[in-house]
Amino acid sequence: MGLKSCIRTLVDDAVRFVALCEIIAAVASLALAGMMAERDDVFKSGDWKHPRRSWFVGSVALYGLLMLLSGSLGMVGSSKCKGFCLDLHALVTILLVSAQSVVVCVFFADRSALEGLGAKDPYGDLTAAIAWIEHNSVGSIAIAATVFSVQLAGFLLAWSVRLCCRAGGHDPNAHEDFEEFEYEYAPLPPTQDSFEFSKYGEGGPEAPNRMLSNLQKKYAETFKQAGPAPQDGLGRPLLGQEAASAVPYPTVV
Repeated sequence: MGLKSCIRTLVDDAVRFVALCEIIAAVASLALAGMMAERDDVFKSGDWKHPRRSWFVGSVALYGLLMLLSGSLGMVGSSKCKGFCLDLHALVTILLVSAQSVVVCVFFADRSALEGLGAKDPYGDLTAAIAWIEHNSVGSIAIAATVFSVQLAGFLLAWSVRLCCRAGGHDPNAHEDFEEFEYEYAPLPPTQDSFEFSKYGEGGPEAPNRMLSNLQKKYAETFKQAGPAPQDGLGRPLLGQEAASAVPYPTVV
């Protein structure tokens, strides 16, 4: 196993660990939403059918489902679609981070706006959550910092490292399979006829000596001549009527 394979395995394992942490946070969020729904009798009263009354519980449950989706995608890994590399785990993670950042900024910039929004909650769950955050500022900051750190670490690992390594159109494991099984790429055997470039002189292009000799034999057989084909002053064979009427020009050796 080469160094690149070890690094890729390490990065994949780190992404899966971050995804596991996101799944744990998602389960906690869903458990909190279930506790609020049970306490407020959301299902028994039928308020779950009315988003105006159960919107906060639904928001917490939706957040938990999105976190669960992000963690599940992190366990699966990146995917490619029609040549465009797309890591869904990194995409969902950065969307969640953006939404959380908006809520945190609104809380610190204009807390009264959230309190006014909490007044529209008939069960008072948002108001109770704001009060708990105010009385437990250290714990709430620690929870928020932990969630942000886990999500940002997962995004950076999945997007900037794993996706960039797999962005090429070829399979990254194609060459490493040969390295793992101690195979090597052997050069193709050379052909019997060596390749020669044409030579250019002052009067024009001059073919190599071997090619010129082959042409002389060819034209000698064509015109049934015993000697070499008639040539012009530059050593090039003549064709057609010119060859028939021309005086054989001595070949320059």
